[in-house]
Amino acid sequence: SNIPFELLNDDRGKRLMDDHDIAYSNSLYQHYEDMKNYYDKWTENYTLTTDKDVDKKVKNWNPKIAAFGDIEYENIDQSSFSRMGFKNLKTLNWSDEELDGIEIAFGSNNSYIYRGENSSETMIKNLDFSTVDFLHFSTHGVSFYNNYKQSSLILDDDRSNDGFLTYDEVSDLELLNLEAVFLSACDTNKGQNFRNINLLSLQKAFKTAGARNVISTLWAIDDEATSIFSGIYYKILINDPLFPGAALNKTKLAFIKKYPHPHKYNSPHYWAAFVNYGY
Repeated sequence: SNIPFELLNDDRGKRLMDDHDIAYSNSLYQHYEDMKNYYDKWTENYTLTTDKDVDKKVKNWNPKIAAFGDIEYENIDQSSFSRMGFKNLKTLNWSDEELDGIEIAFGSNNSYIYRGENSSETMIKNLDFSTVDFLHFSTHGVSFYNNYKQSSLILDDDRSNDGFLTYDEVSDLELLNLEAVFLSACDTNKGQNFRNINLLSLQKAFKTAGARNVISTLWAIDDEATSIFSGIYYKILINDPLFPGAALNKTKLAFIKKYPHPHKYNSPHYWAAFVNYGY
């Protein structure tokens, strides 16, 4: 469904997200796996046996992020994209601001920002994900309902790769160390439902690769509004980075407060597309 729980009201007429942090899961088993991986990481496979030991580990944690974007799409080969029936991609003018906000939140020493030609499929495939805790994409995305394996994030191309980071290529990444992935691209939670498998979307591919939290999108998103939304999110997240889902909920409330009705950004179109699969 493209109607997120964040838009629903309780029996008192209040929005559910006013009183509850809302998260999603592809299955109960996947939720179990997410929590198991969480405890394996933070208890060091249960060798840390007391809350005090875990709290000390968390306190000493210096989270790092890798972010990709600011691609000049007009300068890359779009012939294969055209053959799929899509219009030529335009550069996301606010992507550079989005990456700047991430670097400000995490600090330059804890941010690996890949822009333009460096924001390539090859760079992603060569990245050691054990060295980062968060991953962010500020790119275009395409999702195919009837052929999920063609669903892709569109990165810069080079001689080694065509720039289409496909469903299968994402699934093959080693993302078990990641606390969260933020897919700031259109329709990344769009796909066909299969019995006992759920939605075969790019979100599902990142979950299959091991990411415990994946923030994906239910529909096409606005470039400028998303840049602002992302900036708010990371300012909140960095204060409590173990709980990406709670940070997302707080971001939605802060975004609505920042842009009260009748500002156009108050519309759910600009903030409700983002859903977290994780905890």
